Amino acid sequence: MKIAYSCAGEGLGHAARMVCLGPLLEQTFEVIYYVPSSVRAYVEGRLPGRVFRPLPWFDFEKKGDRVLYWATFLRSLRRSASMVADVLALARDLASEGIDAVVSDYDPYLAWAARVNGLRTVQFNHPGIVGRRLTFDPRCWAAALVGFLMEGPWHKRLHVSFYLGDIGPLIRPELLARP
Repeated sequence: MKIAYSCAGEGLGHAARMVCLGPLLEQTFEVIYYVPSSVRAYVEGRLPGRVFRPLPWFDFEKKGDRVLYWATFLRSLRRSASMVADVLALARDLASEGIDAVVSDYDPYLAWAARVNGLRTVQFNHPGIVGRRLTFDPRCWAAALVGFLMEGPWHKRLHVSFYLGDIGPLIRPELLARP
């Protein structure tokens, strides 16, 4: 069975999970990695010799470490204009690779491409957890909406979190081996 595995391009949490989970999946499946250019060097450096494909992503507009929410929103609107074409190109790639299923870590592009091709998708992420505990604060609802949109379609979803998660954080074997 061939699996396509994608991750989000913001921060390194999604890429770190890919580095941890990917080799475990490789024990049973053939895995092709779809990785945004923003985290590609990190993932390739830790998973050398694997097959990597490019992946578009929604990125944050920042000033230092601060996210500029309105600028990010406007950038995302511009980015979404090409999303359909990007998804269709990815769907063709999934078909030509003979992919049987998709694992997506907070990446809507490959998840939608899988839907186009009728493939099963497992959504695996931590930001989506914000939708599990909604309050009356509008920021909470905005965060939940973004989380929902970034997950894309899925058949099975696992939230990774100490707080209300389906599973706790993943820890790479080399970190567990240290005293």
